[in-house]
Amino acid sequence: MTLDIELELGVDFCYHLQPVRIFLTLIFLLPFSSLRAFGGEAAEPQRKEIRQLLTLRPGQVSGTEAVALVVSLKADTSNAILEIEKLTASTNATERLLGFFLLLEIQGSSESILTRVADDGSPFVKAEIADWLYFKNRFPEWDSFLNKVIASLSTSTIEALFELLDSKPVRMELPAAMTILGLGRGLPYLTVEILRRSPDAVANARRQLQAPGVPLVRKENLLSLLHAANPMEYMRILEEIISASEDDSPLRWRAVWQYGQKGSGDTSVGFLSLLVDQHPQDRLAEELRDALTAVNNRTTNAMTPVSKLELRLQADTRLHRYEQDSASAKLVSYYVEMAKREHSFSPDLELLRSIQRTYATNATSDYLFRRMRADIDYLVWKTESK
Repeated sequence: MTLDIELELGVDFCYHLQPVRIFLTLIFLLPFSSLRAFGGEAAEPQRKEIRQLLTLRPGQVSGTEAVALVVSLKADTSNAILEIEKLTASTNATERLLGFFLLLEIQGSSESILTRVADDGSPFVKAEIADWLYFKNRFPEWDSFLNKVIASLSTSTIEALFELLDSKPVRMELPAAMTILGLGRGLPYLTVEILRRSPDAVANARRQLQAPGVPLVRKENLLSLLHAANPMEYMRILEEIISASEDDSPLRWRAVWQYGQKGSGDTSVGFLSLLVDQHPQDRLAEELRDALTAVNNRTTNAMTPVSKLELRLQADTRLHRYEQDSASAKLVSYYVEMAKREHSFSPDLELLRSIQRTYATNATSDYLFRRMRADIDYLVWKTESK
């Protein structure tokens, strides 16, 4: 089975308020016949709508037309459901993904459907259904589904998941109509959630980051996803990478930069100070000094960067400066990412609701915009649940 995926990681090079952001670009141009690469033989569908969802190429279908195909299947559920169920049992991962997606769109989520997805052999299928729940604001079900996925993890399934991060940018090839419907971009987000919740996955990632035979691109992707997940062991993992050599490899450079983004407290200051003092010939000596300055400033400042940013956004909201295209609104993405990443931080609920009112969205909105709105909704739900 050939799986072609890539992960493109955009990095904002600033030590103060800009965490790593993960940007995903996907290109899906495959004809129906080439979908056999994704897990098995693909039987020719009888329903015209399903056949078109699986075969139309870019330029042959618009967003409105792709949505209309799903609406048509919803309008004829009694006749379409048997073929949709057959898709979920296919040996082809693309067909199974479409089948489960259509079941959820037509019937809504249910324990039985989500259990079947959690048991599916393809991480892609699990990732896209997790995305569906997240975008629909079904956060309790999303949380429960992720826990099911994590409960089924083994060393072999974790390693198989990480092997899918061996190229950049992450790309799952899907037919054009499925891509237009927003499918195909969920794998990195699923991986982040697994790293947030599974100590075994973090331990496996840690071993792979230290192993000499693991491809560099996988190591770089794992490190960026660990940055987004921010597990308890994250700082120690960075220290291990930084201390292992004095070279200026891309992986070590990224670890130094991320340490400057996250590090705080006397222990982090001491770690960097020792490196700067004892390794003057280090090829990243300047970057280490910059990281030490950032960590020092964060340690002596009583307020965290995310708290500072929250105060700025609160002031702009009171002054009625907050509009979607305003300067302060451009900081919202940083605030939302930082609030999600800092597990102990409790966002201001009134501010979140103000942001929420500004970010209107619908099913055909840009994917990253829809994810931003879903992230805001998630933070509101999480804060209200405390």
